[in-house]
Amino acid sequence: MSRLKLGIPKGSLQDSTVELFAKAGWRISVNARSYYPKTGYIITAYSTNNKTYEKDKDLIRRLAAAWGPANEFLLKNPEQSLEILHHSYYKQVPLAEMKSVYKAVQPLSIAHWERDIKSGALYGELDHITNVFETIGAIKSPLRARQYADFSIFESVYKGAA
Repeated sequence: MSRLKLGIPKGSLQDSTVELFAKAGWRISVNARSYYPKTGYIITAYSTNNKTYEKDKDLIRRLAAAWGPANEFLLKNPEQSLEILHHSYYKQVPLAEMKSVYKAVQPLSIAHWERDIKSGALYGELDHITNVFETIGAIKSPLRARQYADFSIFESVYKGAA
């Protein structure tokens, strides 16, 4: 049997998430050792709420501009990057686990993100995720990615990276 490692919400949403997946025919085993506290140490994309998007696009632009060089450094120097992150922010997470998560996440370069946006592939990936949640009954009549995703800030910051 093939296995898929999947991150699900910990805490109050864990049980309902497992139940929803079970309705769709998925069997999820939850192991306390698999829980990574504050797993945001590897960020591959950003999203924001409508209020921030409408009122503070400059903040979003600055975050995107700061993320890019850090992301490229991580891609070029993963060992050094993970050691810095571990030492400075995630001492409670074993370095070996951080390295394992990094390998599973497979961060993408700015150029790759730009190509996926231009080709429409990123919209397809977002719709695929939406389809999973629609199938398990967690979302009724969802919006398609082209109706809500706006990559214009990323594109304005990284125009021509591909």
